[in-house]
Amino acid sequence: MPSDERVSAEREAERRIEKARRKDDRRLDLSGLGLRTLPESVRKLTLVKRLDLSGNELSTLPDWIARIPKLQVLHLEGNPLQELPGSLVDAKGLTWLNLGMTRLKSMPNWLAELRK
Repeated sequence: MPSDERVSAEREAERRIEKARRKDDRRLDLSGLGLRTLPESVRKLTLVKRLDLSGNELSTLPDWIARIPKLQVLHLEGNPLQELPGSLVDAKGLTWLNLGMTRLKSMPNWLAELRK
């Protein structure tokens, strides 16, 4: 993705994050923006239950993603993820994790511990 398109994608992500913050939204859709990193401002969204990061260029996730207090559903499909942060095991409310079309070579054992 060219540099100007990446900047535009980051601006769009920040716009959506700010809108979700102002409205106390329970859902945040950052899908298809071509993001390479997850914006730090996402961690301030304490009410988000559903986070859609599908179709981006995320190869890693920050450890703090597990500390989004109400997170229940996390869509990561279509990202070149090669591993998941171990901190996700501490995301106690997480009940749905979509990992389709990623580059994960193996699934961590803690995935079996997700609440059903």
